[in-house]
Amino acid sequence: MNEYLSIKMDCLAYYHKIDYKPEPDKFSKHCHNMYEVIYIKEGSGFFHVEGMRYKISNNTLLIFKPLEFHFVEIIASTSYERYVINFEESAIFENHDELLEIFKKRNLGSNNIMWDEDKSLEALFMRFDHNLSLN
Repeated sequence: MNEYLSIKMDCLAYYHKIDYKPEPDKFSKHCHNMYEVIYIKEGSGFFHVEGMRYKISNNTLLIFKPLEFHFVEIIASTSYERYVINFEESAIFENHDELLEIFKKRNLGSNNIMWDEDKSLEALFMRFDHNLSLN
């Protein structure tokens, strides 16, 4: 795995990761004590979340709340490029709890996936990379 960019702070972490030749056994089932957002720029396979199986492809967004078990089953013949944000609830500005509703108002393993058909999220993550690499 190549880590293109990695930023870690107390309550927030941001990664841009690329596996040019993903090794399927490297992606084990796990969970975090933080919220997680994964934007898959390139890759195909399946994401398993709390017993649910989601087909993933380029421009897929996945969200996880704390302690939601998940793992990826990536097709090894394709590269796997993704942006990952892990954050604690304290990273959300005061009086903006509505930003967490998409995480909190769903059952474990349900509604974890969205598609970025117009690639607007890809542009946003590329802007994150650019701005964070300047600091």
